[in-house]
Amino acid sequence: AGDDARVITVDAVRTALLELHRRLLDAERRDYERLRGRVSDSEFLDVIVKNPDFSWLGALTTMIVNLDELDAGAESPGVGKELVAQIRKLLTPAAGGGEFNRKYETSLQRNPEVTVAHGAVMTALQARRNA
Repeated sequence: AGDDARVITVDAVRTALLELHRRLLDAERRDYERLRGRVSDSEFLDVIVKNPDFSWLGALTTMIVNLDELDAGAESPGVGKELVAQIRKLLTPAAGGGEFNRKYETSLQRNPEVTVAHGAVMTALQARRNA
């Protein structure tokens, strides 16, 4: 049964989460600039870090850091069930959920590129046959 083991690779999930994070930032930047005018990359980075309106994205950033730490440990080739469950819970759009879930749901509804990136994360979270 060893060759039937299934694994969710850290790299695949991390790559998909980074793309989702990038798409969310792009969407947030478009909205921000629509209201306040264009800003440079460094100005927008400053806004993301200091403006509480963007703090909701921190939950996703933390999840990516957790994957980086897991990858650095390299004790196993895959993402554990607990972390997969945490990622799925975080990325569950819910109007009645926490701040991340509410704002994430809005972004999914307004931004097709976020929806595509969400699908890629969900695909990456599917176990692959460990060859």
